[in-house]
Amino acid sequence: GIDLGAIEADLDGIFEAASGNVNVTVRGPWFTINNQAATERTKSFTVAGGAFTSYTWLASEGALEELDSFYHSNVVRERQLGLSPDLGFLADNFPVNVNVAGTCNAFFDGNSINFFPSGGGCNSTGRISDVVYHEYGHGIHFNLTSGGMDDVIQEGVADYFAHTITEDPNLGPLFFPGQQAGIRNATQVRTYPSGVQGDFAEVHESGKIWTNTWWNLRNKFIAKHGAELGVKYADLLHTNTLRGNPTYPTSYAMTLAADDDDADLNNGTPNSCEITAEFQSHGLVTTARQVRGFLELTHDEPQPAGFYQVEDAPVPVSVDIASKSPASCGDLDAATVTLHYKVDGGAAQVVTLSG
Repeated sequence: GIDLGAIEADLDGIFEAASGNVNVTVRGPWFTINNQAATERTKSFTVAGGAFTSYTWLASEGALEELDSFYHSNVVRERQLGLSPDLGFLADNFPVNVNVAGTCNAFFDGNSINFFPSGGGCNSTGRISDVVYHEYGHGIHFNLTSGGMDDVIQEGVADYFAHTITEDPNLGPLFFPGQQAGIRNATQVRTYPSGVQGDFAEVHESGKIWTNTWWNLRNKFIAKHGAELGVKYADLLHTNTLRGNPTYPTSYAMTLAADDDDADLNNGTPNSCEITAEFQSHGLVTTARQVRGFLELTHDEPQPAGFYQVEDAPVPVSVDIASKSPASCGDLDAATVTLHYKVDGGAAQVVTLSG
């Protein structure tokens, strides 16, 4: 038959090809899988162009660790690409090593992510999506900070990357065979500085302050902006905060700076109410900065085409205003709402709304 040469499938494993022979390997433009315990799997078959055909890669044909880690590495990379398209790390072909000698762990070493096989009372870590997201999250953190990431927060940062993709505070379900409860949970509350002292000085423990702070902040953004925008805003703010290489003592100021929209922290930031309240509750605020409320405005649809207001007659304007900020921002003072407008490009005029 005809050798079809190099073909790349999409994230769902779908590709287009003419009739011919295909030899599939677990490799793509962004990741190369290395099985430390066996030869990497390949699958050969013949395709007939012009029709959609499904091909199944059986467990008996090779280690599933290769497929699972390859797929989930692409998932987390694709997610982060929408948040930091300028990050050169995302353009690299990155090694993913599976069945590395050891059990019950995984690690990022600066140049690759590495996963252990099943054993020691644990499942194979390369087959657990949360663990893959977590380890690649270390790579994102490392590269956003040019290699200077803070050890005290790093495990919490990597956990957040996993939680926001799975949308689940439970990290690593089935890490232990048959056990739905994972190895950590984003709802566990720790505060600074007690949360980094004594037994909590271990990096997976000290990171829990970060994870809970940002998981709660993510939930507040969802309540404020809706599910889709709330998650997007939270994840983008998280990424941009990491660019400043934060530590716990600097994290509040860096998060506000990343949220700022007018180069003036003295008038608050778009999400300063939520940020200040959440960071304060975790002991991360020494001096609180000015907060800014968030209002939701709804109004009547514009008049239809062809409608003309009688000359010199008042133009009715009706606006419903609702505060979407937490109580820590204070109540909305309706008497201070003003309408700013111009007529035919003239001077700006201001009217105080009543009601």
